[in-house]
Amino acid sequence: MKEEFVKKYIEKKVEEQGKFLKFSFYELRVKENLSNDDTDDFLEMAKWQLEDLGYDVYFTGAKYTYNNSRYVVGDNELMIAIKTE
Repeated sequence: MKEEFVKKYIEKKVEEQGKFLKFSFYELRVKENLSNDDTDDFLEMAKWQLEDLGYDVYFTGAKYTYNNSRYVVGDNELMIAIKTE
């Protein structure tokens, strides 16, 4: 997994989605055709980059609060990132 791919992918997501980023199983495994190992590597690198950009990062099954409501990262969502204020 190339760090440059992860960086460009995150830049595109931020441009499209702003403060609330969703990374789904479908978009990474099907659309981007990443293997299990590549997906794991992507998520690990993305977590560090997003945290450096001021995002809180949550993975499948984790609970988080957004707009004063509680949510759980769904089974089809691999990662959620929320920009901290």
